[in-house]
Amino acid sequence: MQSEVAAHREGALIVEGAPGTGKSAALDQRFAALVDSGVPPPSIALVSATWLSANTHRGELEQRLTGPYEELVVGTWQDTCERLLRTWPVEAGLDPDFEVAGPAERLAMLLVRFEDLPLRHHEIRGNPTGLMRRLLTEIDLEKATLGDRGDECAFAGDPVRRSEFEQLVDFHDRMLSGLGCLDSNDLCRLSGALLASSETVRRSVADDWPHLLIDEAERLTPAMATVLEGLREGSRSLVAAIDPAS
Repeated sequence: MQSEVAAHREGALIVEGAPGTGKSAALDQRFAALVDSGVPPPSIALVSATWLSANTHRGELEQRLTGPYEELVVGTWQDTCERLLRTWPVEAGLDPDFEVAGPAERLAMLLVRFEDLPLRHHEIRGNPTGLMRRLLTEIDLEKATLGDRGDECAFAGDPVRRSEFEQLVDFHDRMLSGLGCLDSNDLCRLSGALLASSETVRRSVADDWPHLLIDEAERLTPAMATVLEGLREGSRSLVAAIDPAS
């Protein structure tokens, strides 16, 4: 597998296999083979779904690459999308100084404004923290799937609570926007929209990262998939590793 992946020339290649079959190592070998063929390391983007996987790739590549290089474009989808939005904030309709709010920060923000939240039909049971954690999980799922969860969408069988939840998502997003913040799903959603709407950005990204390596492709959310679609257009090569059983 690894020699085939390393020798892949142009176009797309899907590497399938169960965990432990060497898919991730094959991506690292391909990265090193591209560098050995004269491709500068910053022209290769390796994107993985989790921080642990991305960090493992980075450590392996830092050991493999012996020559000088400016940087390694290795990270999660959120890392990659934040990089895109930092480069093209105006085109994305953002303040260049936007901040990214993590789950704990967003929970604290919502708890401070708890009395203003549209939660008349949700059972609080004393301490609202547990309820808000659960609702934040639902908000993240809603945004990661671009609102297309079908029968699994939050409160699908309860129109009243579903409507209230949609109001909560809107409240959450307006709250973050008012503070100049995004969440991790916004990074992917806005990057996908930016790539879809701007040929200039797509061409520039394709010039910067003509070679794409995607690990843990089975974990792609719909929001991440829109980013991948934009990155793929114009790329010279794309190799994606996926566990088809997941």
